[in-house]
Amino acid sequence: MLKQDCHFLNWIDDDWYSVLNNYDINTQKSIVNTIYAYTLQDYLSILLSLKYKKGEKLEIPQTITGNKYKKITKYTQTKEFEKMSDFAFRKIFQDYEKRYREVLNSILKRKNLKLKFHFNLQEC
Repeated sequence: MLKQDCHFLNWIDDDWYSVLNNYDINTQKSIVNTIYAYTLQDYLSILLSLKYKKGEKLEIPQTITGNKYKKITKYTQTKEFEKMSDFAFRKIFQDYEKRYREVLNSILKRKNLKLKFHFNLQEC
């Protein structure tokens, strides 16, 4: 029964933290729509970038993927989306700031250790 229905986001304050249990429907929609739009935009951007080689001029093609990318990019630049995503990120950061900083610091420490190790190998 752990993480029932996969709607739990994290373990916070000795309990599972869930979007479905901790946020009202409007906040849920804002978070989901924001994450979906940015994820779709990133995904389409990656697909489009696979076509190009380093140094080539990037142009968005008149293809299904190119058109979807233009559409989602246009949507993410609207005032409506900016307002919704600002609300979503403020809410997430309000509830996750402590955990976010812990995870980010852990990643940075790990990367610094790897970088130091890498540089030490090159010096030998």
